[in-house]
Amino acid sequence: MYTKNKYLGLAAVLFCGFCVGIHNIVFFLRIYALGVAFATMFVYYSLKCFKSKSIVLKNYILLCVSCFLASYTLHLFLAFAFIITLLYSLLNLI
Repeated sequence: MYTKNKYLGLAAVLFCGFCVGIHNIVFFLRIYALGVAFATMFVYYSLKCFKSKSIVLKNYILLCVSCFLASYTLHLFLAFAFIITLLYSLLNLI
């Protein structure tokens, strides 16, 4: 709904800002959205490291940084990283 009333927008912001439920949404987005971003970076750099024929130090450093940051953001990431590393390693053996 489009309106030129400034007070209606201010009322919506104040209502949302002082609502108890918005704190749960903010905490959820802060933790899980960042965790998904780091997990995506981890999968991308894992794929680049495992598919490259030569060792590129930059890719391994970025892989370690994304793993480090993701594990500090969301502790469940470590199980995900283990599964991804295990799958890539098993596929590399075949």
